[in-house]
Amino acid sequence: MPTRPGLPRALRALAVLLAAYLLAPLLAALPALGSADWHVLSDRALWQAALVSFGGATLATVLIALGGVPLGYYLARHTGALARTLAFIVQAPLALPPLVSGVLLLFLIGPYAPLGTLFSDAGLQLTDAFAGVVLAQVFVAAPFAVIAARSAFAALDPGLEEVAATLGLRPAQRFMKVALPLAARGIAAGLLLAWLRAIGEFGATVMVAYHPYSLPVFTFVSFGSQGLDAMLPVLLPTLLATLAVVALAAGVQSANLRRSGRGARLARQRLMDAEIDAEVDAAPLADPPSNKGAATDADAQLTPASPNSDAGAAAPDHRAASLQLRLRHRYPGFALDVSITSNARRLAIVGPSGCGKSLSLKLVAGVAPQRADRRALRRAHRRRRTADVDAANLIRIDGVALEQVNAEARRIAYVPQNYALFPHLSLAEQCLLAPDADAGKVARWAKALGLDTLLERRPAALSLGQQQRAALVRALARPSRLILLDEPCSALDTPLRSQLRRALRELQTRIDATTIVVSHDPQDALELADEIVVMDAGRVLQQGRTADVLRRPATLSVARLLDVRNVLPVRRTADGAIAWGNQSDGHVALRMPTDRMLPGATAPAEQAEQADCLLRIPTDAVHVVAIATPEPRSLRTDTSPAASDGPTEVAPQAHAHLSALVESVYPTADGQWLRCAVGDRTLECAYRGTSTVAAGARLTLAIDVARLDCWPAAHEAATAGATPAQVANPAALATPAAPPARARAPT
Repeated sequence: MPTRPGLPRALRALAVLLAAYLLAPLLAALPALGSADWHVLSDRALWQAALVSFGGATLATVLIALGGVPLGYYLARHTGALARTLAFIVQAPLALPPLVSGVLLLFLIGPYAPLGTLFSDAGLQLTDAFAGVVLAQVFVAAPFAVIAARSAFAALDPGLEEVAATLGLRPAQRFMKVALPLAARGIAAGLLLAWLRAIGEFGATVMVAYHPYSLPVFTFVSFGSQGLDAMLPVLLPTLLATLAVVALAAGVQSANLRRSGRGARLARQRLMDAEIDAEVDAAPLADPPSNKGAATDADAQLTPASPNSDAGAAAPDHRAASLQLRLRHRYPGFALDVSITSNARRLAIVGPSGCGKSLSLKLVAGVAPQRADRRALRRAHRRRRTADVDAANLIRIDGVALEQVNAEARRIAYVPQNYALFPHLSLAEQCLLAPDADAGKVARWAKALGLDTLLERRPAALSLGQQQRAALVRALARPSRLILLDEPCSALDTPLRSQLRRALRELQTRIDATTIVVSHDPQDALELADEIVVMDAGRVLQQGRTADVLRRPATLSVARLLDVRNVLPVRRTADGAIAWGNQSDGHVALRMPTDRMLPGATAPAEQAEQADCLLRIPTDAVHVVAIATPEPRSLRTDTSPAASDGPTEVAPQAHAHLSALVESVYPTADGQWLRCAVGDRTLECAYRGTSTVAAGARLTLAIDVARLDCWPAAHEAATAGATPAQVANPAALATPAAPPARARAPT
């Protein structure tokens, strides 16, 4: 039997008990309908009191909305001392008895108070007047709307407004087009509560404005003079007004749904018209191809058409972009200090979670939270610590300084890790949200990425792959000098990840903009970047051409982060051999060819000075030549394999034999993947023999010494404080001073 959502029986019983208690007074009043004095309905004073209450509550709600919604937004976006003080002030009327609230208002607007006297001299009476009723209702009902607005805004993803800023929307536009529509339902609930609370206000109203009668005051007076029989007719106006407001709220919500559907259709029609116009005119530089033969399956159509498929599109000018970044930011327990200089059009930043990669992108885009950084700077000023005070960021693209430019004016496209699609907008509306969005470009990119049939859908109706491509099309809707992609493939399964990488590579060839890809997957950097930056704990460990960094990681940490296999810390012996291990763990030594010596060394004697080195043994340079009985771990210099217990692979001609112990085995499509202990180091290799290797087996490995690569090892702590020139040259980091350890950024 399928599980249905529900409460435990005990909690369900408590819920029913409370609901029954709330309904009981209404049911108890039903028998009194026959004996009620309905002549009260003909009393004009009743309807005048109802008009005062409903009119005052409506006006009070409007006034509350005008000030309460912005106040709720401020409280949701700030956590400082001022925000906490304002939050206390807002909630104070909830804790005060209504009569006390009325007394406090008399101190402010009473006939003898300075403000009341000022208005009286101007001919405006604030007490015993309709204005007094409204002021009392505002005071007691405002907390409901402000708190509801704060909760609604706080529930929104801040990334939505960050992306809106990168699309060119100014703060007022972001509030009106993104934050307010998404929080509208919670705000409406708060305003309805405020309206109902204002109607029922008695204590503060009777103190400030006994006349004209409001409905609660009229009810109190009628009860004192006519008794309980006259009360039921008095409740009728309240019931009718409440039903009318509920019906009005439902009608407004239905109208909003119809309006949103109409907006999605209009946006899609605009894109279709723009695509037709673009087919008539010549395609502009660096626009995506029209891809007229695109498949209808959106998930299958991932790769944009070849540039040759669009005869009207000129190839973009892939000039070298100049990028200079100095990014510094502080959180409690974490400090980011990154310097990157690059002329590559495709740059990747790779590192573990929490190392500051996404924060770096936000700083470049101009959407990173600055409050913590400003507080750190103020503390540094007080302590007169020059090194901490000089924490200004430097962001220059092609020589243009952007660090002092607002996010909406930087023209930097930003695709965050969670895509940050606006839930209330269709795909077409999202892509056209930017004030300077190019409808023709959006139409062609949507078609090229297989989204042209999904333009009326909202994000909830899109798959993860479709959402990622939708965010990409939205980012490309306006001209950008830099495109930031934060973990573009992290949420996708393996087939979609490979297809998306192909789509991104094709996109990079079709646009004249620098792309920065942030990822923890080295495969993204390998396929999408010409240059790579490796980060950890808020520092750059190494930077350089992707092939160079993968070939020669500066440290073991870099090798692990990039998943470069078989990188071993070794030492050079006096005779030029490479050695590791000791007598207890097994001493291993390999002699490299002369042409594979370390850079700058001309003789083995000079090689001996390089005590700390890294050795990379390519996995395809390791071959299993024998599955043998245990033998001592030692260097074998002959070229014939040891006696085998099973079939072996063909070993290369120039090789050395090493004895190894299999630690673990993983199946592959065409054999097995082995992790073997050689001395006190671990080597990995593929085995494609016909026999099966089990963990614990002894092997003889043939190493193709001509494929070995050895270079000086940089100290692990040295790369944290290195300059861009140093991180690009591991040899320059042989003996630096180690900076203090840094904690990782909060995730």
